[in-house]
Amino acid sequence: MGNEIASWFPDRLGFKTRLVYIGNSSRAVLESLASNSQGGLKNARLSTRLRALVPFLAFPQERLVFNDLAHYIVVTEESTAQVSFRLEGNLEMDVRKFRPNIVVKGASGPFVEDFWGELTFEGSVQMPLTANCYRFQSINVDCETGKTATDDRGLVWKKLNKDRRVDKGVKYSPVFGRYGIASDQL
Repeated sequence: MGNEIASWFPDRLGFKTRLVYIGNSSRAVLESLASNSQGGLKNARLSTRLRALVPFLAFPQERLVFNDLAHYIVVTEESTAQVSFRLEGNLEMDVRKFRPNIVVKGASGPFVEDFWGELTFEGSVQMPLTANCYRFQSINVDCETGKTATDDRGLVWKKLNKDRRVDKGVKYSPVFGRYGIASDQL
């Protein structure tokens, strides 16, 4: 896109951004996060599993481009503020390190999103939240240097690991945020 068209986004969002085209290279959703993925069919109703065997009746398989396990990552400002509270020296956690697509403001407390099953948007549009987002040590990286942060932000993963290992399926990694899947309504 040219600069004239591309300036529409930062003008409306209020921060510097650029629209880019990623391409058509997609892959199937991993694990069982999408109900019609190979992993999701294992837990699906019998009628859904049988329907998946007939190509013209099967639901289209969820596909991802440039994502890990889901279309969206949802976090809250309250959870991010709680992580900042854990940092020494009045440091602030950069929410971008968690790679969220959606940051919710006004949750009743930190980490309540762990228990959310869906988000509802204006007009009753719903987004299923399918699983907790487990984290790796990449959240310790200083985005300016590409190396582990030398201040307390370089210990975020370790600090979260003390009490945020709340998903029995991934017992050695802390959880921060939820995975969201785009439904037909979005």
